[in-house]
Amino acid sequence: MPCIGKGGKIAKFSFWLIISSIIITILSEMSFTLYTGVYGFFNMLGHLLKAISFFLIYKVLSERTLRNPCEMLYLDLMEANKNLKKLSIIDQLTGV
Repeated sequence: MPCIGKGGKIAKFSFWLIISSIIITILSEMSFTLYTGVYGFFNMLGHLLKAISFFLIYKVLSERTLRNPCEMLYLDLMEANKNLKKLSIIDQLTGV
């Protein structure tokens, strides 16, 4: 999967878009089980939710891998930078 970085890590934004897409797909399929007519409300709702779900997946694939590929390549580097910034706190006792 393109949004998975080195070591199996996924960017938080991509992760939440994928989770949202899965939830919306579940709601879409539940809506499809409730419709009674071809032109009914639940049929239309199911198709609308399915389109939203596909859009979210498209957003993950296009924006995260085509527009910002360096973010995925340097995900570990950015995480290491955050950890170093957290560790670079000045010690109160020694002043270092």
